[in-house]
Amino acid sequence: MRKSSNLRRWFALAAAVVMMSFTVMPVMAAEEKGVWPVDVDKTDCSLELELNDTGRDGKPITVKGGSIAIYTVAGVKVDNGYVYDISVGKFADNADAQGIPAMASSELDSVNFDLAKKLSEKLDGITADQTVAVSDGKVKFENLKPGLYLVVQAEHMEKDSTIVPFLISIPDENGNYNLKALPKKGLLEPETEPPTEPTPPVIPKTGQTWWPVPVLSFAGILFVVLGIFMRRSSSK
Repeated sequence: MRKSSNLRRWFALAAAVVMMSFTVMPVMAAEEKGVWPVDVDKTDCSLELELNDTGRDGKPITVKGGSIAIYTVAGVKVDNGYVYDISVGKFADNADAQGIPAMASSELDSVNFDLAKKLSEKLDGITADQTVAVSDGKVKFENLKPGLYLVVQAEHMEKDSTIVPFLISIPDENGNYNLKALPKKGLLEPETEPPTEPTPPVIPKTGQTWWPVPVLSFAGILFVVLGIFMRRSSSK
């Protein structure tokens, strides 16, 4: 009886552990997909971009002119945790965006720029949530909701400088709803070849060369003198 009782206790304990593991796993998965917790009803989120950067020559670049646009890729909803909801975004019918709700944050980070580039190439007919002019090298988007956003160059800045399209999530991993960031990968200046100094062509020498003239003149005078001297010697 005692052995049977002990077996029952061990069986009950094992069953409890198994049940606990099944209840914890979805929560962990939910935490991996998004920040925990998220105020999904918040409407005063913001994103400020610092665009000033350093050029290829190492000198600081003060960005002027142009504008940056932001597009909602996904909102945030409660679904056994907090996950992205592309149905409220601008790319709900886009095949490239379909896998976003199932991605963990690490997976999304790894495809950030590739996915952003693909989405940015399909903006025809899509209206940006906000388009903000660059002012003092900065751009600020306000009155945003929690979600995933695509940030792209709307109008080139001075000297045709542009930023690389990228995705950014609000809130961030620390629960901040008002973000300040540099555009990921910084500024891209136009890809132009540096100017090269033209190689002077090799010009063939034409016309008269003057250095042999005095040599030949001296030789001629010498031959005349020798001729005169030889004549005088033969006449004697």
